[in-house]
Amino acid sequence: MRSRVLLAAAVISSLGTVGAKADIVQFAVATGGNTITFDVMESPTSVTVVSADDFFEIKNVTISFDGTTVKNPATDIIEFSPATGNVEKIADQNSFFNINLGSILATGPYFTGSLSDPTFVPGFYGIAGSSVTITDISAAVPEPSTWAMMILGFFGLGAMAYRRRNGTALNAA
Repeated sequence: MRSRVLLAAAVISSLGTVGAKADIVQFAVATGGNTITFDVMESPTSVTVVSADDFFEIKNVTISFDGTTVKNPATDIIEFSPATGNVEKIADQNSFFNINLGSILATGPYFTGSLSDPTFVPGFYGIAGSSVTITDISAAVPEPSTWAMMILGFFGLGAMAYRRRNGTALNAA
């Protein structure tokens, strides 16, 4: 009886288990023959809205310029502007890039939500030679309950093997 209760509890707790996601997107900016990359959260929580200029910015972003990491916390700020006249814009304060992404009628907006609560949309934006590619690079992260169930399963298999080896049968009733 006891083993049936444990089995039922294990099955029920595993039903609601889903891999959590650390949602990170990578921006690859191609401009003037150079490639600039940086990673941000898909739905960033620490954005600063600049209402006077109608854009939001994310601070302390590590930027790679043609494969070389450039880090200056005071100026590593990326500015994201929504569509103005169907043209969106992404720029940084280090002056590595300042790109107008072309008509959102062709590609759709690169972020959804509001300036204070944006969510980036993976895809290709802009035109050849002056573009931004947003890629989802997050990986599934198992929930703690998933790890617990896996460890409990290994323990159960080990207990069964031990009992079988010693000649005692495991009573499931």
